[in-house]
Amino acid sequence: MKEIEDMIKLYTKALKNDPSDATLWSARGVTLIQTGLYNEALQDCEKAIALDPNLDTAWCTKARALLSLGRDEEACDAYEKAIAINEDYALAWSGKGGVLSFLGRYEEALLAFDKALKVDQSDPVTWAGMGSALLALNRCEEAIEACEKATAIDPGLEMAWYYRGCAMMGLYRYKEAIEAWKKATGINENYAAAWLWMGEALLHLQRNQEALQACEMAIELNQDIDVDMAWCNKGIALFGLERYEEALQACEMAIAINDNNALAWAGKGGALLSLEKYVEAVETCNKAIALDRNLDTAWSNKGGALLGIGRYEDALQACEEALAINPDLFAAQSNRSEALRHIQGD
Repeated sequence: MKEIEDMIKLYTKALKNDPSDATLWSARGVTLIQTGLYNEALQDCEKAIALDPNLDTAWCTKARALLSLGRDEEACDAYEKAIAINEDYALAWSGKGGVLSFLGRYEEALLAFDKALKVDQSDPVTWAGMGSALLALNRCEEAIEACEKATAIDPGLEMAWYYRGCAMMGLYRYKEAIEAWKKATGINENYAAAWLWMGEALLHLQRNQEALQACEMAIELNQDIDVDMAWCNKGIALFGLERYEEALQACEMAIAINDNNALAWAGKGGALLSLEKYVEAVETCNKAIALDRNLDTAWSNKGGALLGIGRYEDALQACEEALAINPDLFAAQSNRSEALRHIQGD
């Protein structure tokens, strides 16, 4: 940080001597962005552009400042200005691709990243950005290839490892996803999203203690993630460890943050079922089902709770709903058999 501050001082001194030098205004803008002074950086870029409207670097830096200020559409326009001046400006094409991805315009983003890579294939950030856009389009194998190119160039690029993990997760390759996210968190231990998804993958492998630790890291960091899902996954991990009271509390925290989280309602229902609070469990599962009728665990937990209060016909119906969604759900199979035994015995 001191080095950047020294650079700002040097540029400021130079600008006092020659305030008509557009490149100096643009260069100081870059350093101001690095210190988080985005409005000041934008002002410097505006001065540079006023002096030289054809200075492509000033338009590109302006775009970066606008993006940092959350002015995404304006940032995209500024990148386009830079490209109009210099169609081989790889950094501007890459930046435009990043903005388009953020705006959900993934096909356009891919075209922009491709343009950047035709000029410069050595930029790992561009490869990672392409991986992110491919991932959003569910082109997971291609996303993995792009991320591998990024990490081959820069093994320390955390976001490339993160996107690789997400693509592996999309292919149900949980162990490889976990390894990629471990790489990301090894580079940046404060990478909350990587911890969140690592917890999810560990749950799929029933590695509940590790999942619990990953979820707790995500909750502690609470940076740019759906923290309700971190609490929900923590609840599921605690349930798997048979710590039902704590699981109930974690799911309630998730619901307090986002009461439309169907999985958290289902998890709460499962915890209440295990605590033999059957009536509450049925009510809770009904809330989960109202939010997502295709949530197999909600139907299964409801079936188990209905068994607990002796409503065997209703329990059978709930279990059959669960099995129609997921025929391999063991809890629903078991509860269905139990309900049939009681019905046939009656």
